[in-house]
Amino acid sequence: MKIMRQLHLIKTLILLVVAGMLFTACGDDEDSQPEEFGLQSLTATGDIDLNAAQSPTNVGIETTITAVFNRDIDAATVSEESVILNRDYDGEQIPLEITVDGNTITITPDPLGEGTQYLLELSAEVFSVEGEAITSISRGFTTSGSFVPSNQIAYFPFDGDAIDAVGEFNPASSDVVDIIWGEDRLGNSGSAATFDGNRSIIEIPNGPDLLNDNWTVAYWMYLDTEDHLDANGNPAGHFIMGLGNFRGFQFETNGTADFIIHAAQYELSDSFEGETAGNNMFFNGDGEDRDAGGFYATTFRRDLGSDGVPGEIRNRWAHIVFTYDGSNNVRKLYMNGRLMQTDDLASLVETVEDGEDVPDISTARSLTFLPGDAWGSKLALGFVHDRTSTEWANEPWGSYELETSNHFKGKLDDLRIFHQAISEREVELLHNSEAP
Repeated sequence: MKIMRQLHLIKTLILLVVAGMLFTACGDDEDSQPEEFGLQSLTATGDIDLNAAQSPTNVGIETTITAVFNRDIDAATVSEESVILNRDYDGEQIPLEITVDGNTITITPDPLGEGTQYLLELSAEVFSVEGEAITSISRGFTTSGSFVPSNQIAYFPFDGDAIDAVGEFNPASSDVVDIIWGEDRLGNSGSAATFDGNRSIIEIPNGPDLLNDNWTVAYWMYLDTEDHLDANGNPAGHFIMGLGNFRGFQFETNGTADFIIHAAQYELSDSFEGETAGNNMFFNGDGEDRDAGGFYATTFRRDLGSDGVPGEIRNRWAHIVFTYDGSNNVRKLYMNGRLMQTDDLASLVETVEDGEDVPDISTARSLTFLPGDAWGSKLALGFVHDRTSTEWANEPWGSYELETSNHFKGKLDDLRIFHQAISEREVELLHNSEAP
């Protein structure tokens, strides 16, 4: 009996050992299953993790993105069709330089915009060398800085000087006259150009080079109407800026800020080569577009109600943007991030309005400068023309030498000029990124 019990015990132990071996073998089979093909890391220059739970907001505008996978990549499956970087607000696809080295994809975009959201997508069209497709990857990030649209050719931050921070439109020291560097809209001292309403002026060289067929000017303005009087003691108007009067462009408002005028000279199409025509955009906030008895090129004019234009710009900081789209011959005015007026100039044929001829600019294609002996070619900030101009020299409202003329009184800050007509969404983003 004792021997039988020992044999039974031995048999039981053998069964347990065999069972353990089988279990271990099964476990080894499961552990030996290949890991699913996928992403190991996704970083931007500076070891910024693009694969984190929260999207980063500090990616540089000149960056390289590195995607590392757990297996080597089939380079033939990697292209701008399978690796896509889109600008978030308008879906614009960003050009990429893409290289593959083993298990690593290196992505170098064209320089990105500041303060802008982007979406990077790697589609299931990317395969390993073994023929395995990745699971689609979508990661967002935001570049550092304040939002600025592309194609900016001049930028004057007025941080204690009048230097162009992005281009070469730098005024001579002698062309910065009676300017005080005052407090800006954010409360920063020495960070806005203050104009005294008498003689203050900044003259930017090579003004005609600022103009283009697709064009935007954006600036912050504090319009000071207090004690700004003409020779008769009445509120004086404000020539905010001008390039040869309206023979390039000019922006102005009256003494009580009831309206704003953006005037410009337009080059006509090839069939009128060499011909130009001037025209004003007049905005008073009454809501009267061409369907409501207003100017018949005006397809939209915002109704500002009882506060009118003064509620937007008088004795307060205001963001002003004017765009011209030469491809469609359309100009737009924005104030404080909102569209105020749209003029479809393609519909503006020669006519008579208020007893005066309105030139045919239906074929206009570009903003231009009409040279002449009576006016200079510098962009004047604080007046309608530079100090070399002789036109209007004898007019009580148009002579630079008269302190009671329509000199601008107030402040300018963050003046930007673009060689593109920025979109309504870009205007909104620009305003929001710079607003107090």
